[in-house]
Amino acid sequence: MSRFRPLVAARLSAAPDSDGGLVERFVTAADQDAFAELVRRHGPMVLGVCRRAARDSELADDAFQATFLTLARKAGGLTNPAAVASWLFGVARRVASKARRREAARGRLIRPSRAVPPSEPSPDWTDLLTALDDELARLPDRYRAPLLACYLDGRTQDEAARQLGWSQSTLRRRLDAARTLLKERMTARGATLGGGLIAGILSPTAAPAVSVPLTRAVADHAAGASPPPRVLALFGEANRTSARAALVLAGATLSAVLVWAAWSPGDRPPAGEKTAPLATASEKTEALAPVDTFGDPLPVDALARLGTVRFRDGAHVRAIAFAPDGKTVASAGFHARVHVWESATGKELLRFNGEDSRLPGFEVILGLAFSPDGKTLAMARINGSACLCEAATGRERHRLTGRAGWVAFAPDGKTVAYGPTNTDPDEPVFRLADVETGKELYALKERKGAVATGTFSPDGKTLAAADERGIHLFDPSTHRSALLGIDAGARFSSLTFSPDGKTLAAISHARRSLQLTEIPGGKTLWTAELPEGRLPHAPLFTSDGKAVATGHADGFVRFWDAKTGKKEREFRAHDDGIAVLALSPDGRTLATSSDSHDGGDHTMRLWEVATGKPYARAEAPDKDILELAFSPNGRQVASREDGAIRLWDAANGKMIARWPSGGPVAFTPDGQTVVRGGWDKVHFLDAASGKEVRHFAAHRNGIRCLVLDRAAKVIATSGNDERMYLWDFATGRLLHDLGAPQRTFVFRLALSPDGTTLASVQNGSIRLWDTATGKLVRELPEPRVTDATFSPDGKYLASAARAIERDRGVSVTRLREVATGKEVWVERGPGEDSCDSLVFSPDGRTLIGGGQHGKAVVVWEIATGRVRHRFNGHQAPVVCVAVSPDGRVIASGSADASALLWDATGQRARENPPAPLRADQLTAAWTDLAAPDAATAYRAVCALRSVPAQAVPLIEPRLKPVVPADAEKVAEAIGNLDHEQFAVRERATQDLERMGEAAEPALRKALVGNPSPEAVRRLEQLVARLQGRELWRRLRAIEVLEQVPGPEARKLLTALAEGAPKARLTTEARAALDRLDRK
Repeated sequence: MSRFRPLVAARLSAAPDSDGGLVERFVTAADQDAFAELVRRHGPMVLGVCRRAARDSELADDAFQATFLTLARKAGGLTNPAAVASWLFGVARRVASKARRREAARGRLIRPSRAVPPSEPSPDWTDLLTALDDELARLPDRYRAPLLACYLDGRTQDEAARQLGWSQSTLRRRLDAARTLLKERMTARGATLGGGLIAGILSPTAAPAVSVPLTRAVADHAAGASPPPRVLALFGEANRTSARAALVLAGATLSAVLVWAAWSPGDRPPAGEKTAPLATASEKTEALAPVDTFGDPLPVDALARLGTVRFRDGAHVRAIAFAPDGKTVASAGFHARVHVWESATGKELLRFNGEDSRLPGFEVILGLAFSPDGKTLAMARINGSACLCEAATGRERHRLTGRAGWVAFAPDGKTVAYGPTNTDPDEPVFRLADVETGKELYALKERKGAVATGTFSPDGKTLAAADERGIHLFDPSTHRSALLGIDAGARFSSLTFSPDGKTLAAISHARRSLQLTEIPGGKTLWTAELPEGRLPHAPLFTSDGKAVATGHADGFVRFWDAKTGKKEREFRAHDDGIAVLALSPDGRTLATSSDSHDGGDHTMRLWEVATGKPYARAEAPDKDILELAFSPNGRQVASREDGAIRLWDAANGKMIARWPSGGPVAFTPDGQTVVRGGWDKVHFLDAASGKEVRHFAAHRNGIRCLVLDRAAKVIATSGNDERMYLWDFATGRLLHDLGAPQRTFVFRLALSPDGTTLASVQNGSIRLWDTATGKLVRELPEPRVTDATFSPDGKYLASAARAIERDRGVSVTRLREVATGKEVWVERGPGEDSCDSLVFSPDGRTLIGGGQHGKAVVVWEIATGRVRHRFNGHQAPVVCVAVSPDGRVIASGSADASALLWDATGQRARENPPAPLRADQLTAAWTDLAAPDAATAYRAVCALRSVPAQAVPLIEPRLKPVVPADAEKVAEAIGNLDHEQFAVRERATQDLERMGEAAEPALRKALVGNPSPEAVRRLEQLVARLQGRELWRRLRAIEVLEQVPGPEARKLLTALAEGAPKARLTTEARAALDRLDRK
């Protein structure tokens, strides 16, 4: 974040780069100075547009931040980065106009923000400016862009032409046409515009200055800091991918990383060449805004979603509240995100971050409540203060004094009560605050021990709360409190008034009971003993007052007769304990969430109160996706959650089948059988019907891991009984009991493709086993290791681990040679890249991991060890990953109860059909293939493979087969590396350098022997010179050739495969041909 701080005005001096160049630098290199210069150049124009459209200074500032946040998030998707000023104009006007309409609809007073008139006056300056904005917005981009460049930025026509990538004649022609068209349209509105007035209105001096705090805020948001909820709401509303408007706002449809426009070296057309206009809504189709099978938007780069995000919070839900009209329901919990859902369908309407920005870190929202008018949403946060937010936007209105674990509005909506959790012993029993101002009105500070959730009586005349002295009945109008001491020692945890206000239901911790107390007398009418397990969070009266509902640790909702205290009925709501209950305003719907920790039920469910039947329950996973597996033909994906295996169509994300069983799962190589681990058996299921074909006994107490080799000869399993076995696939016969008699818990298993080696992840190390003998071959120490996987050729082993360095979490990804255990590379990254699941791509070029904390799928390039790409879109940690047999699709399963299928080719983010590359772009692409930055190189790979007709002619003259070297000359030169004469040693080194890749196998073989120190030094230098940029370029070029269609690419690969037999280029080309033959 701090690296963007130099946006302070003193740092923002003139920068000579064009807008397109600045956008390119920001996208490709996260260049903070480039983004700073864009803000300096265009910030005044954006702020002026926002002020005129919003007509409110606060709204204008929010819209300004949302506009540049959009630029930061969408910069790589600009169709024409050179015209970013025109794009910013359109975004600012739309964002600010939407903000104003929303506020006006809510009846909020809009404070006008007046512009300073120029020297040429107008009868109504503000209306004139607004009309001018309207007409500028209506102009095609080819006309609006030169007006803004010449008048707003103050550029000469020559400078503007270079800025926009046009010839001078094109610039002059379009500028003249733009002035004429604008003048005609303004005249039609009754306003006369002379050239001086146009210049005065659009000149930089007429635009408002951007304050340093506002500039800093924009910089922080661009650097990744969390924007205020109000800004984030504006950004989300303007960028909502389910709306067509998002197609205009983004300027392109997909991400700033793999998107075609993100690879934009030399992306300015020659002088005189026409520039493509920015996207308009009419030019886009619904196909560019993909949705899942439930109609919800897919993340950028995603092809399909397995499951749904509806009513799925992505974390444990600890608070639920219905809006007064019952049409929406809000939920929140861990990760401090607040979701507002459409009650009837579960469609997400709003999401915002409820974290207290003053206290970043672990935070949980424990309480939510809507005001009676539905305009305000109150939040209670375990690691921050309570607050009042705008329900429509999530914008924080007031931050209240003190911490809170519960919150409740008075029935008249004028006051709000909130109180602490038992972890805040110094907090009062409760506080009262004014809703309009947020000021504290009263606090019951005298407290003893544990406190209970408070509640208002239906008439608002009484607030009930409790501590260890008993129940306090508080009169908000007089601030007087009466103590029902008869309940002392009961240790109440939650209280609820009956609809008529005459009784109070309470959960007693000390007595493990639900009791009903008469109000105000304090007489206990009945007590019902509660089942074992965690006590209910809070009781709820049904709307008719005849029953009290409670949610229990066994997952049941129970209804108790309000007159007798006897249990009336019950229904199973969740497999695990119930965390929260909430009743809709009409009393017909009950919302529940789970207290599950193992299995991850992060859903909110709605039930019909009268019958216990579910509402809006999607046939989709509702727990963590624990495992994914592609069928051998790549057409189907199997997913596993706790208690179920599902089969999905990989093409569209539709569910094919659901089998009520759990345990690890794998397809057999022929795709006919699904093998799964049960509690104590290994089961073989028919892949078409799900029926069991056979089984054999394996472990006690559950099978944790199960893997097959590529030939389906061996099955390896580990279980909760701390045993690890190898089985004969065909017969189920036990081959080896590994590690006996010592037992240890095994977290992961991986079999080499040929089935000869098993890797087990356990106790801070990776152990390699010979499957033929069952003997331990090697142990590789790796503290806090989480997973390991073999490369497709079995030569390498990749592992993921976590570490703490300088008090910060670090991800450690390591690649080792299997034969020797020697480390090839290690990559230390941010803690967000820590993975619990790893898999190689089928071509062995990349390693894919599930980000445990960052919620991203991370792709590393094997050749460099650098991160090539990240797929973002899950709402919770990524638990597992898989890749299709052809390597074109990556699947990721998450704790958000869904899986996403990602485009691994980069083609989703490109034009269809793709535009041809210019000569300068082709040159830049070839240069970028050698880039040490894997992400930059990958964009070049994507660009080239999208244009096969150009890619092959580009690569062919630059990539030649490796000429075989004379073996005797190679041996002679190697032998002379430690010759007594320096000149001979130097000549031998130079000869080997000229032989290049053809000599590499012999060089490596010589290193394994016992050479002299001088020879070792020279051999290592020679091998090192064969690595690096040129090698990376050759490998990436082979990748392009393998992935582009047509006989020309295959012909070139065939020629390269006929080079020196053991040269790296030759073996890579031959491997690519082999993979193509298998498809």
